[in-house]
Amino acid sequence: MSRPIPPAVFALKAWTIKQHGDKFYVAPTAAFDDKMKWSKPYATLQRATTAIARKLADEWLQRSDRQQKVYGKEGAR
Repeated sequence: MSRPIPPAVFALKAWTIKQHGDKFYVAPTAAFDDKMKWSKPYATLQRATTAIARKLADEWLQRSDRQQKVYGKEGAR
């Protein structure tokens, strides 16, 4: 018998945005080697924040899939 799946609550990565001239760059806030790994330049702040939203959605889906495998449920999203 499978265990009931608990509500999905995940702490997702934090992101940092910097502006250089008229371009915006994003990087994970907590870099393990103390060096920021900046993204390609984005033309607008909206595009930079949308890129972060896509990265957070991917991270959430990966964690949700792992949780569903542990609890034996499919399609709980």
